[in-house]
Amino acid sequence: MPENGLKEDVVTGVERGKLRSSGHQGGVSGSRPTKHIYGVIVSDGKVDKGHPRKFYAHEIGGILKGKKKKMKITVAILLAAAVCVFAKSKKADDKVKIAVYYESLCPDSKQFITTQLAPLWRDFRGQIKVKLVPYGKSTHDRVDGKWEFNCHHGPNECAGNKIQACILKNKHLGDSDKLELIVCLMQQANPDKSLETDVAHVDSVNFQCLAQLNQQTQADRINQCAEGDHGSNLLASYGDKTDAVMRPLSFVPTIVINEKFDQAIQNEAFTNLKGAVCRAAANQPASCN
Repeated sequence: MPENGLKEDVVTGVERGKLRSSGHQGGVSGSRPTKHIYGVIVSDGKVDKGHPRKFYAHEIGGILKGKKKKMKITVAILLAAAVCVFAKSKKADDKVKIAVYYESLCPDSKQFITTQLAPLWRDFRGQIKVKLVPYGKSTHDRVDGKWEFNCHHGPNECAGNKIQACILKNKHLGDSDKLELIVCLMQQANPDKSLETDVAHVDSVNFQCLAQLNQQTQADRINQCAEGDHGSNLLASYGDKTDAVMRPLSFVPTIVINEKFDQAIQNEAFTNLKGAVCRAAANQPASCN
């Protein structure tokens, strides 16, 4: 073992490169490099007119120490990044999660979304996380490569559910616009026909749901989605999510807070969502006072 505590085979590998780069490898034979390098490291002799082995051992030790220092800096940076990610994740976890499993033509769904969820969303913005699932007590089956749906309130509700599914998955709309648009649609007598864009309907109250958000250009995109395979696939995926909670739902809308269904919380949330959310919050939002 050399005096600096380095293993001879490690020193040999580094030493050879150092001798070559510094011009001190004149006495090292290409056919017997290991013998000559070990001679430099292990013996007390000189390399041509170069430095004693202690000099080289010191230099090699410095190189390895430098690598260790860089590694420590890298580890410190990675740990700092991990702490930031954890802190951000922890902050997101502090939000109360509200999932609403509903139907586009269900009177109770319309009442809950417009009178309970909408005011809470506006007052608690940034403190809650809302997930909307338009499906309810519908069923879906794959027949001859196509999805077939049987909706609680008939075919028009299937159309309305698809429209809202396409809104919720529209990448051109922000989360706030999506929720405000759903609220607006659920205020209408016929949410399933609320996005018609022909000239006869442009001035209708229903069409103003998009107009009031300055999102009229999304009407065609949403309708094309709802009328095509993409809308059917989205609705089927929402059906799977709904079935994972309860199949069939015992009541629509079904309200799940913090990802766990509780019948007592469901009963309270339907008429007093704010109270249920405030009790479920890990950190009491200022709006609860």
